[in-house]
Amino acid sequence: MMDPADLPPLDPREVLGHFLYSKREIKRGGVIHHRAFLPGKSGKLSVMRLRGASKEEIREVGSRIGALRDRVLLGRGDLEYWVFSRAGLEVVTAPEMGNPNHADVVGWPDIRQKRLTLAMMLAASATLVLYEASSG
Repeated sequence: MMDPADLPPLDPREVLGHFLYSKREIKRGGVIHHRAFLPGKSGKLSVMRLRGASKEEIREVGSRIGALRDRVLLGRGDLEYWVFSRAGLEVVTAPEMGNPNHADVVGWPDIRQKRLTLAMMLAASATLVLYEASSG
């Protein structure tokens, strides 16, 4: 994980992961549904900077977040930073307790149709990483 006191600037090729907790966010054939990339009521989309984190740390953070919401981590959608930037969105580092790699995607348009269009573009550009259910 990154040191929250010394976060490096985002690199255009840096990969950001958005955790997926609902089967409705994953279509048949391993495609991410655009609803996974819509911002919440806060106007932000939560992501994790994968830089400096092991696969185990990434999954542990996602599982912990899911447990707080009484949800099971199913997977994540990975995108390089430049994809958000190209869409006119801004990624702001926002370290949290237990997740110094946390960031928020902000700058979403107020018009619903424009947000949907951006979410569709992000979903089409994302790489799906699925997690098998852990036993125990």
